[in-house]
Amino acid sequence: MANTIPLRYKNIIIDNKTLTLSKPKKIDGVYTSNISYNENPFFVQTPVLNQLDSNTLTFEMISNGDFFNLFESLSNHIVEFLYVKSKEFFNGKEFNESRINESLVKITSVNELGHVKINVNKSDSEVCIVNILNEKVEQPSFPFLGKFILHIKNITFSKKEFKINIYIKNIKLCKKKVYSKINFDLDLSDSDSEENSIEKQKESEKQQLQLTEQLELKRQKELEQERLKQQEIERQEFEQERIEQERLKQQEIEQERLKQQEIEQERLKQQEIEQERIEQQELEKQQLQLIEQLDLKKQQESEIEQEELIVEKENVDDLDFFEL
Repeated sequence: MANTIPLRYKNIIIDNKTLTLSKPKKIDGVYTSNISYNENPFFVQTPVLNQLDSNTLTFEMISNGDFFNLFESLSNHIVEFLYVKSKEFFNGKEFNESRINESLVKITSVNELGHVKINVNKSDSEVCIVNILNEKVEQPSFPFLGKFILHIKNITFSKKEFKINIYIKNIKLCKKKVYSKINFDLDLSDSDSEENSIEKQKESEKQQLQLTEQLELKRQKELEQERLKQQEIERQEFEQERIEQERLKQQEIEQERLKQQEIEQERLKQQEIEQERIEQQELEKQQLQLIEQLDLKKQQESEIEQEELIVEKENVDDLDFFEL
């Protein structure tokens, strides 16, 4: 039976052994991959957060840096997991980490003041809301503070983006309510000692420094991703230009080949015509020679006949003479 006990965010370790994704299946026309933590549904217990509306949770980085890091680790691990499994998940297609990272919709966003926003889905079931006495109550008007049980449920895939879907399952309201100015670092106790205030100030400065470092790392990472993206675009443009040049070169070679082929065919045709002309001349010459030979033969035969007639006549005259 699946374990549905939520995990405290500080106790969660994201790695290849704990977090897994199922192979995407088409559900209601959308490819969906379920997210599991230690082979169970992934439920997370949050620190105190402010709910601005049905789709937005916020908190201050200096108060809950560890909670922010949880979502950064989650996103990074999912990108790495999809990269390793891309052929299996995407019908044999292999995508690089930069492409997957660009397609993944960010879970969190941070403004210049260090306020973090978490995007959540509209709940797919009834949300249980209780007060500090664990009594079930109606949902108060927005905004309000509380501790939340979040279900990091699945990833849905579309042609342009991958989205991690997070749902609110339970809310425990805090004692104090947020008014026009949201106090992200609200302490539920009625008062703090001066010593605690100094300690909190030191911790706040430390976390603010960590936030600055994290934001700088994030900025450097984004710059590197942009550089890699631009490098990939340039590589593709260069490859396309090379392919086009090769195509034009092959086209020129083919045109030259066809031109030479036409020239050769024309040469052979002219050669054939010339050969026929020579053969015709030779035939006419032979016919002329044959006619001349026949004419000569006839002339010779005629001369022979004439000579024979002359001889015959002479013989007849001789006979006539002797008869006299």
